[in-house]
Amino acid sequence: MTLGAALAVCGAALMASGDQAVLVLPGLFLLTAGGGAAALTALGGLAPITRPDMHGSVVSVYLAVCAVAGTGLGPVLTGLISDTFFPHAEGLARALFLTIAIAGALAIVLSLAGAEGWRRLATKSQNSH
Repeated sequence: MTLGAALAVCGAALMASGDQAVLVLPGLFLLTAGGGAAALTALGGLAPITRPDMHGSVVSVYLAVCAVAGTGLGPVLTGLISDTFFPHAEGLARALFLTIAIAGALAIVLSLAGAEGWRRLATKSQNSH
């Protein structure tokens, strides 16, 4: 998950730094692949700590929260950052990069902070089955 978030941030940096397809296309690939890998890793980590009868409900709530946060907060936060800090022509690209960098850094910090507890809970859950 940490690597996926880091790749997404690198992809956003490539996209924000260039207006040529040579930089934008690899940046888009890294952003999509890295962000998708991080989300799938988190989704896969739910199974070992969820009771089998609750698995469908937990996955549904996870995906709903990701969708609402991503589509609801992402554009609003990007627009707020763009209007407040970057009111010039290239402002939107820089705001997009900053939004993704903040989200990626937060994902990295939270995944590193919770890794030991997650492993302990997954081990305990597997031993009880």
